Amino acid sequence: NNTLLDNEWHHVVATRSIIADRARLSLYVDGNSVANRIQTNIDPVNNKPTLRIGCFISGYGFYTGGIDEIRIYNYSITPQEMDALYN
Repeated sequence: NNTLLDNEWHHVVATRSIIADRARLSLYVDGNSVANRIQTNIDPVNNKPTLRIGCFISGYGFYTGGIDEIRIYNYSITPQEMDALYN
């Protein structure tokens, strides 16, 4: 069950790392990997995706819960860094 609708706080981490013409996208919830995806044929210099927090990429479907302590890094954090933030 991947639902987060349990009236509890959850630690959510999304990472994106680019190597050559590929991007690895990963999603973690409460320290557990829940989704991974590889994007291919990207332009690492000109690829500037839109970042949206709390809604879909379309700009619709707004999240109505609480969002707290957002951090954005200019690198993908390591599993050890993620654990330190979660614990």
